This record gives sequence, structure tokens and C-alpha cells, in this order.
Amino acid sequence: MKIAAAYASGQGIKIWKNQGADQVPQVLPVSGASRAAFTPDGKLLAGGTSLGSIHLYDLDAVPPKEQSMIMAHKGLVTGLQVGPDSNT
Repeated sequence: MKIAAAYASGQGIKIWKNQGADQVPQVLPVSGASRAAFTPDGKLLAGGTSLGSIHLYDLDAVPPKEQSMIMAHKGLVTGLQVGPDSNT
């Protein structure tokens, strides 16, 4: 499956799945989104925020569902990376 994500201030994280060029993206309500990263299998998306939180979304759920949220640190999340095993 092909999937893409983009974030925009005040709009959350938008995701597009391989459903055609004219599709409307789904919006994940991540306030202050600053970064996004997929697991290698494309089933989960981690979204970091300007307040230091990281939100984990199940992209197989319809609609995508937030699985967990952690406060990673104080301040802007400037990078996210998911390991090849999709667990780290």
C-alpha cells in the first residue's frame, strides 16, 4: 500500500492512501503537529507536536484511531524515527 502524510499548522496531519489522485485526505486531529513518521509496514503513524507530545495512530482502523499519546519532553518535537521492526 502506498501512503503519504503532511502536516500543517492548525490543521493536524493529513494522510492519503493509494486510492487515486483525486481523493480527499483524512485529517488526524493532532494539534500543533510538527513531525510525522510511519512504521515500515505503513500500519501506524507517529505524530509529534510543538508541545512535546507524540501521538500514535492505527491507520488500519476506519477511520484511523489514536492508540496512545505520550509526553516525550518539553517543547517542539523536531524529529521522529521508527525502527525497522516497527516496535521501536
